[in-house]
Amino acid sequence: MGSTHRSLFRSFFRDYLLPPPCPGCGALTPIENPDAPFCPECYSMWQSEKLSPCSRCGLAMPDCRCLPRLLTDHGVRDGICLAAYQTGGGTLPDRLIYYIKENRDGRVFDFLAGELSIHLHRLIREAEIPGDRILITYLPRRRSAIREYGFDQAQALSQALAREMGYPFACCFERTREGREQKLLSAEERVENARGGFRMARNADVSGRYVFLVDDVMTTGSSLYGCLSLLRAEGAECVIPVVVARTENKKTK
Repeated sequence: MGSTHRSLFRSFFRDYLLPPPCPGCGALTPIENPDAPFCPECYSMWQSEKLSPCSRCGLAMPDCRCLPRLLTDHGVRDGICLAAYQTGGGTLPDRLIYYIKENRDGRVFDFLAGELSIHLHRLIREAEIPGDRILITYLPRRRSAIREYGFDQAQALSQALAREMGYPFACCFERTREGREQKLLSAEERVENARGGFRMARNADVSGRYVFLVDDVMTTGSSLYGCLSLLRAEGAECVIPVVVARTENKKTK
């Protein structure tokens, strides 16, 4: 059997005899769109979710540049987000966030990286960011979550984004302590919990760089702010948060 035939057989086995689950609904159905990991119904829903207007500026979420006040008050002006996150678990973005936290599914990370890259390329052009000064990094996951699930979803997403866009990737941060789980805390508690929770990794060089700081979801921006402060102290030119979803609950605005 030639290599072409073996590849076709593997594709048939993967997609029809043992298809991967749809990250939106979990259905074990053949994926009809080779460019997306969703079943047809969830893919259509995802396209619709991206058009949902921001509750503050009214623009579709990928076109919106709204950020939590904690970040804007400290000079962050740009950020990229694909969809709204409601924390209730009922919407497709909610289910997708839960999925990537628990499943090291490369096809999903590659898909999200492709979606993010479209809007990042536009931002780079509009802001005239020099490509040779871009660096992609991520906000590291809690060590207990890595032990539980075996991977860091923000790292997987940022590495996929670096491959997709052709920009360098670096692990810039280390956790200095475990801290409490952010989603269980109030806005004020999140800031205090994140304070001193990170340090720059050894040999991390961000001086003069435009840093794309990747995470899966952004709520108050407290963890991102903790890393932002470190990047600025090390001479980063600009820090741009890049997330799959941003919490749209009123209490976090």
